Amino acid sequence: MARETKAQREARFEAERLAQMAVAKSTYTERFMALLARATKENFELTVATNEFMLSNRDSRFTNEYFVRPVWDEVADMQLYELEMAVEFKEEERAESERRYQVKQNALAKLTKEERELLNLA
Repeated sequence: MARETKAQREARFEAERLAQMAVAKSTYTERFMALLARATKENFELTVATNEFMLSNRDSRFTNEYFVRPVWDEVADMQLYELEMAVEFKEEERAESERRYQVKQNALAKLTKEERELLNLA
């Protein structure tokens, strides 16, 4: 098996990068719309201004604003990725909160009437 030269390796990397960009460009609109739906479900406020969508997390103590554009370019793709990470983080937080609530409810359901009265839960 022959070794790959530096020029061949660089050409292969460039071809892979171009293929990834083509996939990102062709799926951008679907990813964009799906992410907007997920973000609004997670209580992000959506505002439209000068050909950009601004989303901000209503539940955050800090002002986290994310700007995304409906038309693909490399910068828009990176902005979409940043928003996607913020939405995923918030979804994970909500799922963990729901899991803790369910564990607590299951534990409380196992208590007897006497135990509930002693814990002032009745």
